[in-house]
Amino acid sequence: MTDRERQENELEFVTAAYEPTEAWCSKERGLFTIHRSLRAGPLAWLLRISLPKQYPGGGQILQIEVKVNEENTRDRKVAFQLQPALHKVCQQVAESLRGEEALYAVLNAAEEWMHENEDKWINESAQRKLSEEDEHFTPDARKSHVCLGRKLIYSHHIISKRKRADILDLARQLSLTGFMKIGWPGLIIVEGSEEDCQLFYDGIKGWSWQYLVVRGEMQEKCKELEKSRLFPVFAEVDSMSVVTNRCREVGLEALFRTSMKVYGTDDKDETDAFISRSDTEEMYGALVLVDHMNDGSTYRKWLRKVCHENDVLIMLQQFFPNDDHLKRPKIVVGLVGGNVKNVLKQWRTRKVDVDSKGKPCLERMMTVLVEGFLEHVPRAEINWEEVGHDERFLNTTTDNVKGLASTIGGKEWRKAVEQL
Repeated sequence: MTDRERQENELEFVTAAYEPTEAWCSKERGLFTIHRSLRAGPLAWLLRISLPKQYPGGGQILQIEVKVNEENTRDRKVAFQLQPALHKVCQQVAESLRGEEALYAVLNAAEEWMHENEDKWINESAQRKLSEEDEHFTPDARKSHVCLGRKLIYSHHIISKRKRADILDLARQLSLTGFMKIGWPGLIIVEGSEEDCQLFYDGIKGWSWQYLVVRGEMQEKCKELEKSRLFPVFAEVDSMSVVTNRCREVGLEALFRTSMKVYGTDDKDETDAFISRSDTEEMYGALVLVDHMNDGSTYRKWLRKVCHENDVLIMLQQFFPNDDHLKRPKIVVGLVGGNVKNVLKQWRTRKVDVDSKGKPCLERMMTVLVEGFLEHVPRAEINWEEVGHDERFLNTTTDNVKGLASTIGGKEWRKAVEQL
């Protein structure tokens, strides 16, 4: 039985086991997806489970996302806080059943987890309600100030229309303002109460991402949250320059620079808020010269695919040194990310091109010009979609490649290109 047939049988069983309002099936990005509405006492979530093409027999596991339902009102923040725990329960079951049908088992595990905790959540909700009523009649000097927070979140990319809609919806639910820059790379800047900013990140980090990290954050005390905001709305944009200019206009250039992993010990603005570094990752890179590509279209498609699977950024450019079009162009590939070595290993061991007779063959004439931890972190201004994925920008000039090499890998990469 094929994976597709096994998926269809599993979906038929699951949809028959629930009412249409409890669980329903859709097809998103070419994948079957089950949506399961979950409710326990005052808390509500939406569990979204996608079935990869090579699930279950091909080794891939279920793709699981948890979203807080808007039904939550007073207990919404608690639902956000518990969201990672629910995702972990589901993920552990999916991983333990790799190679087997796991959909119903994941749904059952989520339901059992909720039922085990439902009475506790109901009691805690009642206690919170009483506390809120007491606070309403009790003056509290500590409430004279609130904590305004800002977070800059960096992603490999933000492309999915569904994910973009979910991000906009979540920002609205939490009354956050800021920006979401879509494309490669993806950036999110959120501004609001510090608690809500953290809830936002906790909420989205359980979704399916190639890479997601908080690069920078700020906190400051203020008397009135709304009057202290620097962004009036939460907006989706497709240009990095829009975000750059707006941050510069409102005095948050230091926060924006954290997207490029540029941190300063004295980063401090007029509001006495500090920029903090939120990750300690190191970026690894490799600059590769490819002698030729007999089947260029298929070869480039393979490179982009394997980089995508390994969460590696790719620069793929070809140019004629000294604009000498009588000679064969130079093909330069830049790789950046935590799994560069794995990409290089697959590159050397897979049949990625064809020989003169049209038969698939290994790549034996690639040269790694530079490899190692990057001297300079790649700047967010680089449009990775253009330099690595868009065929219209494949052919370029020597100066442009030198500039890209310098921006990504510093002097060592630029020198390697100049010597070609």
